[in-house]
Amino acid sequence: MYPQLRLLKESLSSPQQQRDRLRSALPLIRANIPCIIWAEDALNFVHRVPTLLFDQQLIVPSNQVDAAVDAICAGCPDYLVGTIELDSRWKDLANGPGGGGGGGDDDGNGAGFTPSVLLVNSNSNSRSTPNYFIPTRIIIHAASTFHFNVDDPSRTCANPLFLDNDGDHTEAQASSSPSYDAFRYPTPAAFCDIVIDTIHEPPLGDSINKELLEHLKLLLAHLILYTIADEGCTTFPEPDDDDGRAPRRAGPNMDMTPQVKPLKIIPACEKLLEEMKEENRPFLRRIFRHNLPPNREEECRERMLIKQERLKRLGQTYIVPAIPFNPDRVPMDEAHGNTSVPTDETRRNAPVHVHEAHHHHPMPVDEAQRSPPPYSAPSPSTPREIASTSTPWETAITKFKNFFKLPSPRYDIQGTGDAERRL
Repeated sequence: MYPQLRLLKESLSSPQQQRDRLRSALPLIRANIPCIIWAEDALNFVHRVPTLLFDQQLIVPSNQVDAAVDAICAGCPDYLVGTIELDSRWKDLANGPGGGGGGGDDDGNGAGFTPSVLLVNSNSNSRSTPNYFIPTRIIIHAASTFHFNVDDPSRTCANPLFLDNDGDHTEAQASSSPSYDAFRYPTPAAFCDIVIDTIHEPPLGDSINKELLEHLKLLLAHLILYTIADEGCTTFPEPDDDDGRAPRRAGPNMDMTPQVKPLKIIPACEKLLEEMKEENRPFLRRIFRHNLPPNREEECRERMLIKQERLKRLGQTYIVPAIPFNPDRVPMDEAHGNTSVPTDETRRNAPVHVHEAHHHHPMPVDEAQRSPPPYSAPSPSTPREIASTSTPWETAITKFKNFFKLPSPRYDIQGTGDAERRL
């Protein structure tokens, strides 16, 4: 039994709790390393999703991953580099295909694979009372892993909670540490693009770890349900005719028979689609309508052709692979008849999805242009005409769960605001 959706007007985490959670990432701000907070932290703090906080995931420029690791380890000595290969979810992000292959940002940050780095809090096990808001683990990702352009201010937003509570800092704190509003978070459209891009063009290029795939889908499902949808509803039926009857259209024999009302996507979802990358819109539009693609390979090829056309307008070249990636199918080596275990050599020779005509170095941007305006997630809508057609809470969650083929939720949200993890 799924709990009732609990729509929020603001994050359940207080300003002080959010500062505790983000304090370990402050060395990146001091070192002038762009830092994007994403995954559960972004959902909880900015997008009003009542989720627990697990690994803290940070996205930094691809050429500054090592610098980010050094900055955090120097500023927070409790954090030591861990072995990310031992974590089944993140193993794809630790070992690239011979230093190249999948990943790569198609919007100007360069292509190639940069491993993610795991930092573990060595002092977390010695605390008598663990602090839920002090990250036990921090994972630093390269922007190219998620096809994300950190230099595009339109793809990120500030946390309005810090802007509205600037006075919470004491004078000593304000002079000794940078402001927490320097952190950026993916907008809802950018968040969806990160997930869809990574699902279709994963770090290894020809396969994706199942646990990572389920993690990405779960993040997307909760963003849609709690932030984008209208009380769990993403569509509403086409209005009746003036006489109150269902629309009638000419059938094959020109007989005016009642037709099934087509579902229209609500305005909030349409606005989100307009802000996303063109190639990712059909995928999310099908999710909004709860329509499974008739053919997974055709859906993947459709996306790649749209992306090829978009990049062509930007002066970049994108070569569509002969066999598009399909997360529901076996890796490319087996698809080509090779049933042997893939070796480093076969992975190194795997087709690379993105081939840029030349590298685009971002032009210097005025600081006023670089800083995006604070983002305020839309508040839950008041009851209106289409509210009567909204899907019940349990049905709404189940529909998204079935579409994504998700396992049982990793957490349940209780009516008191507390959350407990379901193991």
